[in-house]
Amino acid sequence: MRVCKFGGSSLAHSRGFRNAASTITSNPQRRVAVFSAPGARERGDEKITDVLFRIGERAGKGQSFFREKKVLTERFCSIESDLTNDTLISQEFLRSIERRIERGTAELVSMGEEFSCRVMLAYMRQEGINAGMFDPARDLPVTRDENGSTYVAVSDMPGISVVLESLLGSHDIVCAPGFYGNENRQRRLFARGGSDYTGAVLAMAINAERYEKMTDVDGIMDSDPAKNKDAKVIGSIDYLQLALMTGSGCGVVQNEAVELMLNSGIRMQVMNSFDPLGDGTMVYSRLGEVA
Repeated sequence: MRVCKFGGSSLAHSRGFRNAASTITSNPQRRVAVFSAPGARERGDEKITDVLFRIGERAGKGQSFFREKKVLTERFCSIESDLTNDTLISQEFLRSIERRIERGTAELVSMGEEFSCRVMLAYMRQEGINAGMFDPARDLPVTRDENGSTYVAVSDMPGISVVLESLLGSHDIVCAPGFYGNENRQRRLFARGGSDYTGAVLAMAINAERYEKMTDVDGIMDSDPAKNKDAKVIGSIDYLQLALMTGSGCGVVQNEAVELMLNSGIRMQVMNSFDPLGDGTMVYSRLGEVA
């Protein structure tokens, strides 16, 4: 069984959602899918998560967020209407902005991932796919350390596993929004890039055979392709090496997610969501592990 996670760049527009749904259903081993908030469509465009953070900041200063809400309206409605010929989910989320602001940053910002998941769920069901939803606001308990960082405790893994296994027993695909969990039913955000962490948690909870991290690049590169036109994809790497890279600023995978999976025994494959047949980069517990 595999868990796959789609980043914001893979879900920037309705075409990305369709592609993600096709990728998930193309392999029966892909049973759990985690979704980020829609990302930037092109250079100069904004990530939905950044727009939501700015709404919170402006609201906290008593400033208008009319422009930001207009951006959300256009992005949400265009994605949903193109996929389902409706905007009911978008309108529900847009009406909830003020209430979410009152409930705090996590409630507001997690709206992006929740939107992606809800719309994907609606699209899949419309296409006849038996899909269900794992709800982190209810079923992903988190803890905060002394520095305020949010993480999932090992002691909470069995309960997460029970919920996920139950959903898998009654659905072909289980969809989950990334980036957040709950502390006594109050939403808490993971560090930025936290949908990677959500995917890692769910992969470990069901002891997945593989965790597929879908992004908009062909894998983990040996150097920054923006600075080196000859940068090449690394075919394989181990978690310890990857942890050193992510700890030094390599942003392809969230550092906390890598550290969580260091001793999991679960392989991670970093691959291009628009080229799911590509090899990408395989991350092993240790190099030399048999593929």
